[in-house]
Amino acid sequence: MEARIAVIDVDTLARNWWVVVLRGVAGIVFGVITFFAPGISLAALVLLFGAYALVDGVLAVVTALRRHSTIDRWWLLMLQGDRGVS
Repeated sequence: MEARIAVIDVDTLARNWWVVVLRGVAGIVFGVITFFAPGISLAALVLLFGAYALVDGVLAVVTALRRHSTIDRWWLLMLQGDRGVS
């Protein structure tokens, strides 16, 4: 089975040009906010990383519990999930 990679064509970008502009404006706004209020940006980054670590840990625990009969070292995945959640 061959893996396919989706390619965005020019017509899709032409129809949805406003999404590209919105993304650029959001990046510029975030940059300006970071320049004038670096503490708020750092707090947002810390919260975002914390949410990522929590979700990653929960998914690792769920995967370990679902596959404990098929994976020899499922407990390593459980340990990784435990460390990610805590």
